[in-house]
Amino acid sequence: MAEVASSTFELPPSVDFDQLQILTSGSADYERTEKPETVLRNGLVEEVHEYLQQIAQNEAPNRDQLVGEVGDIIWYCSEIARHKGIRLAEAVTTTPEVPITLEGYQTVVSEGPIISRVIDSQGDEISFNERPQEALAVLAMRVADVMNPQNNELWNGYEQRLELPQVLRDLMTCVTSIACTNDIRISEAIQNTLNKLQTRPREPHVIEEARQNDLTSSVRYRLMIDPWVRSLFFKKTK
Repeated sequence: MAEVASSTFELPPSVDFDQLQILTSGSADYERTEKPETVLRNGLVEEVHEYLQQIAQNEAPNRDQLVGEVGDIIWYCSEIARHKGIRLAEAVTTTPEVPITLEGYQTVVSEGPIISRVIDSQGDEISFNERPQEALAVLAMRVADVMNPQNNELWNGYEQRLELPQVLRDLMTCVTSIACTNDIRISEAIQNTLNKLQTRPREPHVIEEARQNDLTSSVRYRLMIDPWVRSLFFKKTK
């Protein structure tokens, strides 16, 4: 068992997205596994599933738990982009040459999130404003699909495959908008995750499973989330 750190990490003020990727890279233990991309893909979808469970099981979800889930999703977005050689700043803004802080980005999103069309597995469009949790699940699965284009069992929701920067942008916009709705600062959320990773006494099970070569395809998580979300959030027709 790893030794628990005695102090927590303090996020520097005015962190931008380039700095965010440097910070998350320091806790990228998944890179030591034989299947780092699978760890990222499965881990992202699992974190979204945990967030949806918090929403579904509690009329008033615990804010601290929501902060943790939001931070975890952002961590995965940052690391997926870095692992694939993408500047997250280029994905989330049209002016990546001008550094934008996490706080500044959240302010822009709060003024009106712009997300590509979100299509469910039945081919219907989801209104992000009306069903943000459902949209979040679909967008996370879309990232998993784009990361694994050889797997035809994965559902993308589009006839033509989208590019990774675009789907990461949509996911970041969605989770940031959800953070705004719950009065959560994304800088606060990612600091929470970095502290948690620094003081974690044991590694996440997705990494342990990867080291044991027992990590399943993200198909398992897609099948776990998709019907579950549909049953909870889709409006039933008589």
